[in-house]
Amino acid sequence: MSAFIESAPAAPAEAPAPRVALREPDAALRMLLSEWLRGVGFEPVPCDAGASADVAIVVADVSTPRVGGAANIAALRERFRGAKVLAISGYFMTAGSSAAARELGADALLAKPFSRGAFVAALQALA
Repeated sequence: MSAFIESAPAAPAEAPAPRVALREPDAALRMLLSEWLRGVGFEPVPCDAGASADVAIVVADVSTPRVGGAANIAALRERFRGAKVLAISGYFMTAGSSAAARELGADALLAKPFSRGAFVAALQALA
C-alpha cells in the first residue's frame, strides 16, 4: 500500500517591500523617518548605499531649495533612475505645491516640520 501525502499549496511569494532611499543629515530625524517607513511597509535604505537600481522613492532633505536644491535633485535622479523624489526641507513655505516641486525637479515636496500622517500620505501618493 502506498502512502499518499497531500502537500499544502505553496503560499504566494510575498512581494518585497518597496525600497526608499533616505537623504537626511539629521540622525535623529533619519531614524524616525526609517521607523515610519517600516511601519507602513517600506524598506528604508541609506541614500549612500551601494545599490540604487531597486529604489522606488528617494526622500531627500534639500536644505536650501533655491541654492543647489535643483542640482541635488538632478544628481539623485541620475543615480536613482526611475525613482520618484520627495523633497523635504524647512525652507519650503507650503507643502504639496506641484509648481514648486516641478521647479525644484522633485515629484513632491513636504515642508518641515511635518506629521507622520503627512509623510505617509506623500509617500503613498508617489508609490
